[in-house]
Amino acid sequence: MGRKVRIISFDGGPVTPLNLRLLRELERRESFLAETDIFAGTSDGSFAALFLSLWPWEESKEKYGDKAGLVAIEECIRYSNRVFDAFSPSFFGRVRTLGRLVTGIHSGMLHNKVREVVQEAYRGKRLKDCTKKVLVPVFRLKTEYKERYRKPDAKVYHNFALNDPDLSELAVDVYMRSASLPIFMPISSGFVDGAVWANNPSMCAIAQYMMFPDNLVGGERDMDFLDGSHRSRQRSVRELEDVVMMSLGGDSPTFGNQRIQELMSRAEVSWGWGPWLLYPFELFLLFDAFWNGGSRGPVFQSRALLNERFFRLGQVTDRIFKQIMHLVLRGADELLGRAEKMAQVWASGDENILGGKGDSFPETMKWLQEQWHDESQPRDIATVDDSSSVMSA
Repeated sequence: MGRKVRIISFDGGPVTPLNLRLLRELERRESFLAETDIFAGTSDGSFAALFLSLWPWEESKEKYGDKAGLVAIEECIRYSNRVFDAFSPSFFGRVRTLGRLVTGIHSGMLHNKVREVVQEAYRGKRLKDCTKKVLVPVFRLKTEYKERYRKPDAKVYHNFALNDPDLSELAVDVYMRSASLPIFMPISSGFVDGAVWANNPSMCAIAQYMMFPDNLVGGERDMDFLDGSHRSRQRSVRELEDVVMMSLGGDSPTFGNQRIQELMSRAEVSWGWGPWLLYPFELFLLFDAFWNGGSRGPVFQSRALLNERFFRLGQVTDRIFKQIMHLVLRGADELLGRAEKMAQVWASGDENILGGKGDSFPETMKWLQEQWHDESQPRDIATVDDSSSVMSA
């Protein structure tokens, strides 16, 4: 068994503000963020993953010592708040957004304001400038070919290989593609939200780590194929024993309202597109089913591979469609305020308000001490260019 490889994975959706605050409360009591080797994020979670991977960790540790992680997460929260504010427009902007959603011709929101904030947060950096490994799933809508092979629709942007084309991508462009939720946000350069196939990127992180041995040259590992069999060198399966992962996300506790739950107890329920999309007061149930499946499936898979080295910190949330509509129509203040309050109560240890089992504050701290920390240093998976200039702390 080698040295530990530590991964933090962020689900997509409006759970990001709370997830960042949960990390802050943990970091206040147990410094661990600076030890992270790989950050993975989808959709809104990709903002956090990219921000933390771009953070100047070495300079920050020299300046702040054990507080480096706390400084980083506080800055990430500050910019995340601004991103969510940008998603929730003014009163007249909300009226316009609602009108666009009702007519269904154009996306509900525009990218302009969000892009400005994210561009400022990332300071024009590219994936090659990251000081940590990072991966961000997106979904490709435009059909592309490489030679005679069709490129995969499920795309993962990353900085794992030397000379890989992804290294030249602007971090802001990668985020905008991963956060382009269909219907609500415009399609970005032919890509939409990675939540279409990997709202929880935990398994993507495991696969990416296994496929890319240290210092692999991009040309050695060309995974940009959809069909057929393509052999490349990769890590030994035994190296999975080195991986420790914390996955942060949110899950809706029930499918629909009480009436729907009663229907689901029947042996058979005949639903066409009407109930799946336009059930009274429970619109877009099909959207919720796919969203939750994209979060919970990778939890099952990751836990099966990593066993006790995998920890899921997942809050119980309202339906994703309701969360998004609430953000669009009522603004971000309530969402951010609730996230702050929940994080404080959770960290007090008095109760597990996240609603799950096994992810209370004391249990999370225990897992960090037993699984995340050890006396050895993390495995050396040096980034592409350690001499690259990065954000100043």
